[in-house]
Amino acid sequence: MLGKEVGRLPINQLSAEGNLVIKETTLDLKKDDEIAIWSDMDIECEGDVALRFKVEMLKNGEKMGGFELIPPKRTLLQVRLKQR
Repeated sequence: MLGKEVGRLPINQLSAEGNLVIKETTLDLKKDDEIAIWSDMDIECEGDVALRFKVEMLKNGEKMGGFELIPPKRTLLQVRLKQR
């Protein structure tokens, strides 16, 4: 199920009110390419924590789609890209 790693985002900061943390990577994808998004986190915290990743897919600066992911400790998400 897992193939070649083509991008990695070091997520080592949390966004907070007034401090939005944005990370990005660029991939050369073709029609019908499939990508898997994998998260593996080592988190220590006290109290309630609400984690959420927002992923936006852009082509030439135009938003083509996106989703929000509320991760457990480990997540695998597969996405199939369709040309518009």
